[in-house]
Amino acid sequence: MREAAALADKERLEEIQRQMAEQAKIDRERVKYREEKLQEQKQARKMAEEQAKEAEREKEMRLDKLREQVQPHVESDPGIKSTNSLTHFQFIFILIFSLKFL
Repeated sequence: MREAAALADKERLEEIQRQMAEQAKIDRERVKYREEKLQEQKQARKMAEEQAKEAEREKEMRLDKLREQVQPHVESDPGIKSTNSLTHFQFIFILIFSLKFL
């Protein structure tokens, strides 16, 4: 009887060990799968960031080209009076107005 109980215990122990080994294998596969998915997510995020940076660079290049197109290209003309000086008409007006009060 003891031998039968010992044999049954041994068989149960072996069955439990088999189940634990099988569960450990499943757990390792699950961990491996999760690590692979995490790496895929990281890589996808990195690619999205790189694409966003590249799109920003292209946008800045287009904006720079547009700025160059709309930038005024004028050369200074020494014959033109400064905008701070009085025009001839303003000078005459001030002169006449000040003479009225003398």
